[in-house]
Amino acid sequence: MSQPNPWAVTELDPNLVVRLASMIPPCDRAVELDVDLVGDPHQEDDAGHVWTRLSAARQVADVAPGAVVLLGSAIGRYLATVLPGTSRSTPTTRLSSSTSCRSARAP
Repeated sequence: MSQPNPWAVTELDPNLVVRLASMIPPCDRAVELDVDLVGDPHQEDDAGHVWTRLSAARQVADVAPGAVVLLGSAIGRYLATVLPGTSRSTPTTRLSSSTSCRSARAP
């Protein structure tokens, strides 16, 4: 019988979001690309989900589990949903399968 992963995030503490947001400055590349998060849509974890680091976010507080974000890279923009992840020493973000987004970001 398998046991649940003790490191799985099931609930997000608002104080943690505020703390991480204050520690991680906006990613210059995310600001330049006008996206919520910079990441390679081909960089997948073992479960097949795209992942990137929270330091690649324009605003860390916007990248919370359940949020729909605009993921960008040199090859395009993609809509993605932030999935609950695992707690690691370096904060990472897992995303659901991305969908290409050709329209410009709304102001």
